[in-house]
Amino acid sequence: MRLVLEAAPGSGPVDLAATGKGDLKIQLRLTNYDPTYDVLVRFPACHYDAVSEGVVMKNLEGLLRGEIGTAEAVLGNAVMDPAWSICVESGKPRGIFLLARGASVDIKASVDFRALGNQHVWLLGEMFAFDPENRGQEEVGFEDLLARKRIDQRTLEELLRRLAPAGEIPFDLYANVARDDKGIRYRLASYAELYLKGQPTEEDGGGHQTTEYVDGALPVDLEDFQTFKPALPRDPVYDPNHESVRLVPTDSKGPQPGDCDCREPSRNDCVTYQCDPNERAAGAVQELGPRGGTTYTVTGRYSAKWTDHTLHPAWGWRALAWWNSPSGWVVLAEDWVKWDGSYSLTFSRSGYTGQHLRMQFRAYNRYYEPMDEDDNKFRWINPDRFGISSSHNEGHWYADTDGGTANGLGEVYFRAYELWSGLYWRGGINPLRDNPIKLYYPNTEYDCGDGSGVPWSCASTGGTIWLIASHGLQRDVVQHEFGHQVNNEFHLNRRPAGAGGAHTITVCYNQGLALREGYANFMPCWVQANRSSQPASDVCGFNIEAPGSSFCKTPGNNNEGWVGATFWDLHDSRADGNDILWFNHEGAAHSIYLSDPPSADGVSLGMDDYRDNYRNAASDGHETYIDDIFEQNDTD
Repeated sequence: MRLVLEAAPGSGPVDLAATGKGDLKIQLRLTNYDPTYDVLVRFPACHYDAVSEGVVMKNLEGLLRGEIGTAEAVLGNAVMDPAWSICVESGKPRGIFLLARGASVDIKASVDFRALGNQHVWLLGEMFAFDPENRGQEEVGFEDLLARKRIDQRTLEELLRRLAPAGEIPFDLYANVARDDKGIRYRLASYAELYLKGQPTEEDGGGHQTTEYVDGALPVDLEDFQTFKPALPRDPVYDPNHESVRLVPTDSKGPQPGDCDCREPSRNDCVTYQCDPNERAAGAVQELGPRGGTTYTVTGRYSAKWTDHTLHPAWGWRALAWWNSPSGWVVLAEDWVKWDGSYSLTFSRSGYTGQHLRMQFRAYNRYYEPMDEDDNKFRWINPDRFGISSSHNEGHWYADTDGGTANGLGEVYFRAYELWSGLYWRGGINPLRDNPIKLYYPNTEYDCGDGSGVPWSCASTGGTIWLIASHGLQRDVVQHEFGHQVNNEFHLNRRPAGAGGAHTITVCYNQGLALREGYANFMPCWVQANRSSQPASDVCGFNIEAPGSSFCKTPGNNNEGWVGATFWDLHDSRADGNDILWFNHEGAAHSIYLSDPPSADGVSLGMDDYRDNYRNAASDGHETYIDDIFEQNDTD
C-alpha cells in the first residue's frame, strides 16, 4: 500500500530565524496512491494544554555532542530541555485523516528543533485499511465522513474497533540548521542536499576523508559482533549452476513414530536442537602484483559511525593498501575488515620500500554495491603516509555515516553483509549473482514504477535494489529486499503470476504475490532470530510465529504474512501448536524452496505447490508433520 507524505505544492523551501523554542511549521500533503483501499491514518498529536500524545526526544543535543550515551524518548507530558519533536496539528481529532482511494489531504506539521547541526526527523504513523469487500460504510458512515471532512471521537473509536492496523508509514524530514547574525535558522532540504555532496567519482585510490578515533571521544558498540562472525572467502566464486543450494542436507528432526508428541502437554521429553555453524576456511589476504623486496605488514582498526551516534566495527568492508608508484596508483594488497574492526595486510612488492602509502576502505563488494543515483560507489581514505616501517600500525579510523557523507550507509552495509554471511556460513548457500547487486541508497528518484513520482523501496529481477532513506535504517526492510534478490537468482529471475505491485502485509491478494513476499518476509527473521526462540516483532517486522487475526487468512496461501509464517515454522525448532518439526540444517528451509524454480515466468504458483517438496525432503515418517505446518497456517 502506498501512502506518501510530501511537501504540499507551492510550499517551497522554508528558511526562517528561530524564535523562542525554534518552532518550524511546514505544509505537507498526504496522498493515498493505492487504487483499491481506502485508509485511515493516525499520526502523533501535538501538545495541547496538559496533554501530549506527541513523541518527545529529551537531551538530543547532549547525545549529538557526545556528552551522554542515549537520548530519552518520552510519551505524554514532558519537559523539553532541550529537545526536538514533530507532530501533526490538523485533523479532527488532530492527527487523524480519512483518505479514499486516490485522494489527498493537506496538513500542517509542527517541528521543534533545538540541537545544532543538520537534522533528520522521523515521523511514524499507523495505517488502517478498509476491505473493499466489506468497507463498513453502513456501520460507520465512511462516505459521509469523507464528504464532511471531519471525524468525531466516538466515530473514531468505532472505526478503530472494526479495523486492524495495516502497517506503518514513515516520514522523513531533513533540515539544515545553521547560526548567523539573526540567530539559528532552519531550511528544509533533501537527503541528497545534506548528505551526498561532493561524492568522489575517481576509482583509483580516492574517497572521502576518514576521521581519527580518539579514545573516549565516542561510544563504541560491539553488541552486534559479540559472537564471532567470520569474514567471507577472499574471492567468493559465482556458480551459475547453483550447486550449493542442492547440496544442503534436508533430513528433519522431530517426533519419530512412537516417540513423544509435542502436542501432548503431559510429555516433556521432546527433542531440542541447535544447529552448529558450518565451518569453512576464510582464505588468505589477497596480495596484488609481483613479490620482491621487504615484507610489510599494515594493521589497524576501522569503524563506521552509525546514526545511533556510536562507532560500530566496519565488518565486511574492504581494506586496500595503495602505493603511489612512479607509474601511478597501484594496489599492494586488500582484504576484509574483520568482525572486531581489525585488519592486517602483509605484502612485498618490487620497488616498494615504505614510501607513499594510502589506506582506502570500500563500502562495496562482490555481492552488492551501494551507490548514489549517479552510480558513484562509497569509499573513504586515510591520510597519506610516507616512509612507513615494515610493521606499520595505522591506528583507529572511521567513516562518518551519521549525518556525514552517506547518512545511514553504515547500517545498510552491515545488514546486507549480515545476510550474505549468514546464508554462506550457516545456510551453506552462496547467493552471489553474476554481477554485483546495484543498491541505490538512498533512493531519491525512482518511484518503483507505480506512477506516483515519489521514491520508494523495491527490488527488480535485473539485480537492482532501491531503498529510501528511512527504510535503509530498518533492518527488516533491507534484508527483505535482499531476500527478493536471493529468490530472483535461484529462481532464474522468474516470478509467479500476480507477483509485484503495491501490497500490504495484512491483506490477501493472490498466491503468487504472497509466495514471493512471504519468502522475503521470512529472510530477516532467519538472519536475525535464534531458531529455538519466538522472534520479536521488531526483528521480523511482524509476529511471524503467529501473525494473528488482523492478517487475512481466506486462505493464508494468498497472504504474505501467513506464507512467511509457514517458512518460519519449517525452520524453527520451537514447538508451536501443530508446528513440531524442523529441518536439521539451518539452510534447508531455503534450499528446498530455492532449488525448484518456476517452469517459466508468470506461471500460476503458490506456497501450497511447495508442500510436496518439503514432504519429500523430510525424513521418513515426518511427512504428516509437514502437512500439519501447512494446515496450521492455511497455506495447504
